[in-house]
Amino acid sequence: MNVENYKAFADNLKPMTCIMSVRREPDVPYGEIRIVTGNAAYFQAGAKWSNEALGEQRFVPNQPYETYIPKNLNFEEYCYRSALLGETLHSYLKPDYSGFWIHTNYIPLNSDEEDIGYCAYTMEFETDGDVGGMTALSPDIMRNVLRTCIELKKSENFEESADKVIHDIREMTNAHHCCILLTDFDQRQCSVLCEALSEDTDLVSMNIYADEDFIDIAATWDDTIAGDTCIIMNEERDWEDLKKRNSLWYQSLRDAGAKSMVLLPLRSQGSSLGYLWAINYDVSNTVKIKETLELTAYFLASEIANYQLVGKLKSMSLIDMLTGVGNRNALNESIEHIKEKCAGDRYAVIFADVNSLKETNDCKGHSAGDLLLRRSAVALQAAFPVYPFGEVFRVGGDEFVVIASCKDETAILEGVECLKKRSRKNDGISIALGCCIDVGANISEAIQKADEIMYEDKRTYHDSRD
Repeated sequence: MNVENYKAFADNLKPMTCIMSVRREPDVPYGEIRIVTGNAAYFQAGAKWSNEALGEQRFVPNQPYETYIPKNLNFEEYCYRSALLGETLHSYLKPDYSGFWIHTNYIPLNSDEEDIGYCAYTMEFETDGDVGGMTALSPDIMRNVLRTCIELKKSENFEESADKVIHDIREMTNAHHCCILLTDFDQRQCSVLCEALSEDTDLVSMNIYADEDFIDIAATWDDTIAGDTCIIMNEERDWEDLKKRNSLWYQSLRDAGAKSMVLLPLRSQGSSLGYLWAINYDVSNTVKIKETLELTAYFLASEIANYQLVGKLKSMSLIDMLTGVGNRNALNESIEHIKEKCAGDRYAVIFADVNSLKETNDCKGHSAGDLLLRRSAVALQAAFPVYPFGEVFRVGGDEFVVIASCKDETAILEGVECLKKRSRKNDGISIALGCCIDVGANISEAIQKADEIMYEDKRTYHDSRD
């Protein structure tokens, strides 16, 4: 079949269609991939033969596909499997670079050339996701995805559900390592939501790598994925391409022992949440794994977004918005936790009251009063940091409570004395303090006792001013 025949075939198809050629190579799965021709619908809408991309040049038949569209390893994999292996393939996805859902089909064509295979590649765009399109997958793929959805809904503990899901994904992909990494590029943080390692792998837990330095590597992934639904590396040519495009990531993967990898971004409502990946997976099953994980990632991202939203709302309900320390709700939760889980441990309770807050509000305004409260909260956090002590809570207009572990009683007493010295010097703050040490399960009584001691300190403060 010559180019004219291929052109006639494409013109008889209504969807945007182009004909792809893939060269056979003796030592690698495939060689150069070219766009042989296409129908009018493809040139007008499916491919942008624009001045921006090509100057005044129009489409020239039988050119390497990268001449007209960005290099895409997933696209290459599908062209290779269709043109050279004779597979009919379909995908339904929404790449970041497109505002549309895209149905794509790869149809193998007969070839009378021994060293070249051909396939027809068709595209249809939709503005809204179609449930029928999402579910037009093989029964085993849908079974795997349905299992994921059920697991995510089965337990009220999302982290436990996610852990079960990642173990199922590892078994399905036969991978050495699967992981969901959550990322926050604004805060330069990343954390492992869940992961699963095979028993016979030399790969190690992602928790070893997930630190402030690794976020710099993760920040390069989106540019490398280039708006696609995933990136796949399973052939040496894929790794060589990654080495050229992202040497930092390439080296980190090779150093870790990765031989194959599929990585998918997790996004919801345009926001980046993290990434799902499988390393050293069953490469003979690449297409099935890709399609399963693409749909799985779609549901996972939605659940993760809900989980994070609930977490943020809960966090807001436990934080005093003016000072950033815990509020009374957080204190009550902390007390219940100690009663249930840590009843035998020793604690100290510090009750603090900001001196002269009303006077500051009346004489200098509420902005000055708010500033005094924030400075007092910072001073309390500095004197009794979260580790190895406890937490600071604002429980009233000018009242704070600190619950601290008694692992270092000397440090607690030093913190109290430091704050008293600052108060006597009137070093930006003045706080009346009451401290009750060696508290068991009855934290509430200790708070009341510390409150009484604080009032004695406050009385001394007022007496000194009279």
